[in-house]
Amino acid sequence: FNPAKGFQLSYSNDGDGWYDNKDSDVRVWNSGKTGGAQWSGSIIGVADYGNNPDSNHVILKLESGGPRDLFVGFNRAKGINKDNVEASNEVTVIEAGRDGLGYSQSFLKANLKEGESYTISNWQGSGEELVIVVKEINTIKNPFHADVTVTLGRIDTDSPTALPSTAPSMDMRCGNSVCDSGENSRTCPLDCASKEIETT
Repeated sequence: FNPAKGFQLSYSNDGDGWYDNKDSDVRVWNSGKTGGAQWSGSIIGVADYGNNPDSNHVILKLESGGPRDLFVGFNRAKGINKDNVEASNEVTVIEAGRDGLGYSQSFLKANLKEGESYTISNWQGSGEELVIVVKEINTIKNPFHADVTVTLGRIDTDSPTALPSTAPSMDMRCGNSVCDSGENSRTCPLDCASKEIETT
């Protein structure tokens, strides 16, 4: 099951969707158009839906602002997905129309391994790039999961450099082989030690 089809099943017309708790199982995220928005979380495979003690998401829907959205899922090779032909235990990015609510052909846009990313330029007409990064695919913890971060534009993590708390002291020039003003044999013996003055 790809995540777009899983999303469609989770929101059936009669209100009796596939997942019991849509708020935790399916996450819909709208980045908006201002750079700096970010979503991070863990996604489990559909076959582990009943084994989800950490309440991780099964599907992440990325709202595009138009009729064709992106759906992110972890293609865990287990249960109904055990015979995957492609992208086993990888994160898949699927594009589908009709907001994922009705029948629409879906398209595989990317399958990502740990450390890989997928970038969409001019997301929602914002001029910003939307970047989907797979931080980790954990195949040790039960259930297996993928840690994913989605970022719109640049996240500014650099903090400004702090100004000095005090002005530099005069003795910072000590050691330049010149007995400068403010230095003496006590404060800078290296430069101002008593020296024999040569006279002619």
